Amino acid sequence: MADPTIQSFCCHHKNNSHSAYRLMNEFNKDSYLIISLISSVVGIIGSFYQIFVRKNDQEANTTRSLTGRRIIICLAYADLFASCGIFVRTALWTFFKRIMPFDDDNSSVIFCSISSAFIQTFYTATWLFTFVYAYNMKKALKNQTISILNVNYIVWCMSVLFTAIGTTTLYYPDADCHDIHDMKTALFRVMPNYLLNYGPILFVMIINPIIYIQCSKEVDRQLILRYGQYTNNERNIHDLFKIKFSLINIIFYICWLPNIANAILMWTMWSMLSRRNIIGLIVVINWYIIAIFNPLQAFFNALVYRKWNDKLIGCCSVKSWLSKKFQKLQNGTYTTQIITDTMSFNATESTPLLQQTHVLMTSDDELEQDNDNELQIREHQNFHKFSIQCSLV
Repeated sequence: MADPTIQSFCCHHKNNSHSAYRLMNEFNKDSYLIISLISSVVGIIGSFYQIFVRKNDQEANTTRSLTGRRIIICLAYADLFASCGIFVRTALWTFFKRIMPFDDDNSSVIFCSISSAFIQTFYTATWLFTFVYAYNMKKALKNQTISILNVNYIVWCMSVLFTAIGTTTLYYPDADCHDIHDMKTALFRVMPNYLLNYGPILFVMIINPIIYIQCSKEVDRQLILRYGQYTNNERNIHDLFKIKFSLINIIFYICWLPNIANAILMWTMWSMLSRRNIIGLIVVINWYIIAIFNPLQAFFNALVYRKWNDKLIGCCSVKSWLSKKFQKLQNGTYTTQIITDTMSFNATESTPLLQQTHVLMTSDDELEQDNDNELQIREHQNFHKFSIQCSLV
């Protein structure tokens, strides 16, 4: 779970009667920790697959293709370290059976705050790399490239800076971030951490769909300009582009929208938190959802951040084959009916002539099949050329 709520739970709790303490001690922490362990392990597996298993995939050795692949690798590394951080923190919490520290338990406060900051830093990097991937795609369609070195400098500096500012305002000068009695103190001490955590998420949720819509229009325009036509092959490429990047956006929303909902609930209904009412129950259920989907981002990314052109060619081939088979079946039925009618109408027609007609029809079918195969090969070649130059599908 990568959420400022966990970071606020790292603070001392002088008053054990406040809402957060009561809620944390009412819900089943063991099941929550088990879910976090399982989802973090799945996330680690997904990151390993993206980094090491897909490392030797055959891809075009163009600058734009390599840049996109390096951004995906950076995203996978950030996911890997974040999932490892969740796994270690959850494993230690499971062993020591203590999430919220006592008033005099400084070691738990230090461990909780450092581990949460570690996880938050790498998840902030994943959000920024998600945006960078979309931005690089827009540049690639214009035959432009971005410097992966500069991207890493900017992303990691921003991630560290955002986390440092948020955690410093939350824990400095002491770790009593719950001992707040006025709105002004809450805004200056707690709100910066929330804004610097949820700001990048909201930014990606808003900007990335806009970028993908613009890129979708650009892909459509380039397909028409490149081939001077818009056949089923070009339409399949465009549809695949929209499906792939729609899935990227949907997965990001699934993984991080519960965090946004949690922030709204915690800020608007803090005084009403208790598992004995519906608000507390919704908050607890949402925490379980966050514990599941935050680490699973790495696994989902391994499914969508890949080249889909081979799958599309296969789907197009199957679709084309079924269409041609159905057409030939209809033509064959129609031809058989004509021959039967002719034989019944003209009984004096000689058998050799019918055989010769059948031979001619068979030759025409073979010629048509050869033309179809040649057209299919040409379409596949056109798709391969476009996928190398575009390197987005």
